[in-house]
Amino acid sequence: MAKKTGKPQVSPEIRQCCEYICDHLEQKLTLEELAQAAGYSKYYLTQKFSKETGMSIRAFVTAMRIKRAKHLLLHTGMPVEAISQRLNFSSRSHFAAAFRASEGVSPTEFRALAKADPARERNRNTADP
Repeated sequence: MAKKTGKPQVSPEIRQCCEYICDHLEQKLTLEELAQAAGYSKYYLTQKFSKETGMSIRAFVTAMRIKRAKHLLLHTGMPVEAISQRLNFSSRSHFAAAFRASEGVSPTEFRALAKADPARERNRNTADP
């Protein structure tokens, strides 16, 4: 009997899809290209991805873009608008809303807090995605 580790088992195809997403965060991603990268139909990929990761593809893409945005906010002087555009958010307001939903503060506030207390933000999950 297999030992349970508490982590969901992710198939190689879904892992490949996740890697594809992370490698292409700065591009517009379509379900068609993700399905092609995984070798599945769009419907099957959507179902399998959710089952294996516990989140939708859209939620995963947004989470990875927010993670990349945090890195850019902490390690570059790029304006928030430029980060929003670089990571393919539909608008700065959409980016700010997604960021606030994830982090509890706006991108501008996140950067200001990091400058005020660098050790605090270093301990958060902001490694280069």
